[in-house]
Amino acid sequence: MKIPPARIDAFVKAPDKSLRVFLVYGADLGLVHERAVAISKYLISDVNDPFSSVTLDADKIAKEPFLLIDEMCSISFFGSSKLVKIRNPASDIANAVSALLSHTSINNTLIIEDGELSAKSKLRKICEDHALAAAIPCYVEDNASKSRFIRDFLSQNSISADSSVINAVAEVMPPNRLAMRSELDKFVTYIGNSKTASMEDVEACFQSAAGSSVDDLILAAASGNTSAAMQMLDFLFAEKTPPIMILRSAQRHFMKLHFIKLQNASGISISEAVSNLKPPVFWKHKDIIAGQAAKLSVRRIEAALLRLYNSERLIKSGTVPIETLCSQTILGLSL
Repeated sequence: MKIPPARIDAFVKAPDKSLRVFLVYGADLGLVHERAVAISKYLISDVNDPFSSVTLDADKIAKEPFLLIDEMCSISFFGSSKLVKIRNPASDIANAVSALLSHTSINNTLIIEDGELSAKSKLRKICEDHALAAAIPCYVEDNASKSRFIRDFLSQNSISADSSVINAVAEVMPPNRLAMRSELDKFVTYIGNSKTASMEDVEACFQSAAGSSVDDLILAAASGNTSAAMQMLDFLFAEKTPPIMILRSAQRHFMKLHFIKLQNASGISISEAVSNLKPPVFWKHKDIIAGQAAKLSVRRIEAALLRLYNSERLIKSGTVPIETLCSQTILGLSL
C-alpha cells in the first residue's frame, strides 16, 4: 500500500493494525525515525519491553531470510503480538520481505526504517504493491510543513505565536526533523515562562551567534561594508571555516541577486522578486538583499560571480595561498 503525502500524518497517528509490514523511508532520517516510533507506540504499549519488541540485523536477514519469517511467526512471552524492527538496512532485504509477505502465519508486525529509496527500489515496490504492507515516504520538509510542525510543537509546550513568528522560525530551522526538534527545545527553554513567542525571541535565540556567520559576512561584503566583512572573515578563519565554503556561499548570494535583477527587468518588483527566492530568505535579511539588488547593476553582479568562480578555480589548483586569495576576493566584492 502506498500512502500518499496528504494522508501520511493521519496514517502515522492511527496506522492500520491489520498491516504486517511498515516501510518508513526517506532523505530525512530524523523524520523517518520519528514516524517509525509513532507507529510503534500505537501498535504496542511499551516499545522498550524486550518481550514485545526486537531489533534484527539486516545483514543476517539478507543472508538467511528464514530468520525474519521465524521471528515474525513467533509468539511473544506473554502471548501478545510482537514488534520486529530493522533500522537502516545496508544489505538488500527485499527478498526476505517478499518471502515473509507470502507466508500465511504472520503473528507480528515489522517496521523497517530506511534512507532514500528510488521508485525502482525492489523493497519500496514490494511494500507499495502488497495489501499487507505500507510504504511511508519522508520527504525533506518545505517551509509550510516546518511551520505546521513548529506550531504543533509550541502548542504542546503551551506557547502561543502568531503566523509571522512561526514563519520566521521555519526559515531558520534545519531540514532534518531531529535537528529541528533540538533547536525548538532550545527555543522553548529560552522563552521560559512567558508562554508567548515574539519576533524578538526569534532574533535573540536564533540570530545571537549570527554576527560572525558566513551569511552575515556575505551580506556585509555585498553591502559594501568592508570593515565589518573583513572582521567577520578573520573570525571565520579563526574558527577553521573552509575558504571554499565562504566563496560558494558568496556565489549563491550573488546568483540570488542576479535572479532578482532578471525578475525586476521582466516587470516584477524587487520586493516581490526577493519573496520569490527559493529557499525563502530569512525575514531579517529581506530588506538588506532588496537594497543590494536595487544598488548593484547586472554588470557588477556578473563581474562578482566571475571573480568568485575564478577564485574557486585557483583554490582548487593548489597553487595559491588559500586564505589570502579568499580575503582578496571578499575585499574586492565589498569595494
